[in-house]
Amino acid sequence: MIAILENTLDGIIVVDRARKIVFVNPSAEKILGWLKEEILGNECSDVFQCHTCSGTTFSGSLCPLLDIFRGARDIDSTEMLINTKTGEERWLEVSYALLKSHEGELRYGFSTFRDVTDRKRFAEEVTKAKTLATLGEFASELAHEVKNPLNAIDLHLLLLKRESEKIEGSSSKATIHELVSVLNEEVSRLNELVKDFLTFTKSGSLQRKPYDVRVILNDLVELVKFQAQLHRVKIETKSDNYLPLLFLDGDKLKQALLNLIVNGIEAMPDGGILTLKATVSDHHVKLSVKDTGKGIPQNIRDRAFELFYSTKTGGTGIGLPIAQNIVRAHGGTISFEAHEPGTEFTITLPLSFHEI
Repeated sequence: MIAILENTLDGIIVVDRARKIVFVNPSAEKILGWLKEEILGNECSDVFQCHTCSGTTFSGSLCPLLDIFRGARDIDSTEMLINTKTGEERWLEVSYALLKSHEGELRYGFSTFRDVTDRKRFAEEVTKAKTLATLGEFASELAHEVKNPLNAIDLHLLLLKRESEKIEGSSSKATIHELVSVLNEEVSRLNELVKDFLTFTKSGSLQRKPYDVRVILNDLVELVKFQAQLHRVKIETKSDNYLPLLFLDGDKLKQALLNLIVNGIEAMPDGGILTLKATVSDHHVKLSVKDTGKGIPQNIRDRAFELFYSTKTGGTGIGLPIAQNIVRAHGGTISFEAHEPGTEFTITLPLSFHEI
């Protein structure tokens, strides 16, 4: 029996009626990060800090196992968050059983569990993707509906400005011109926002063909070189000697990289170095954009890819989400890393998408 418990893939922990740990199998050690010598004799809740997603701890009467010991509820299973030895939160699916003595007395609580963190995260990503797809369709329809009234408003403002020329009295004419100018600016801003909406909703639609990513990088350098010179930014490019052709949407990938490059240049108002790099590694092609600017503040790093979130004056917060949409549509990932100085964004594309 002990051999079976020691070799099962599920984690197993046995506690006594005081919830003191009396047995831990190797799978439990692997999942939780604790060696059995470190936790035997300790109260399980003190070690693992079991809690819900809202942060409520499973202590006292909330502990499922304690409830079962007391007969307050039937033997069942539940999902909970625990803290590993390193402090990382992991989702566990836990089932309980009670071990009785020969006399029928409840002696031990038997917990079997498995790590379902990746499954939970995948489910959350699927839900998020479906939600974004729905919102994308809605945003696209809304943007099209808004475009026509905006065009009508813009046209009528032009007519109003022309009619104001017929008004006698420079003061009244100047006032109307000023009001029309303000309204024109607001209409232009809304038009740009609508355009960004439409760009975002279409960013996941691809037209693939074979591309050399070095050609894409060189095209982008030519495109932004004058902007870089104005900011006193030097652009450097590096790439492996051999890079396979990738089967991708070149225009969309350029759009994603352009967002990163422009952000990098703008992050160096006093000048600096922007490094573009293309490498092959572990069946992937990696494209990175690294600047030597001030970097992304720690308190907003988690929101970098959040739709409509921007720290720039006049920014719409759509650039990075568009880049992320495009990269994900290619089956890749996008991430960033803080450096001293600056920030490095990396796009990773699988070689499974290259032209055979």
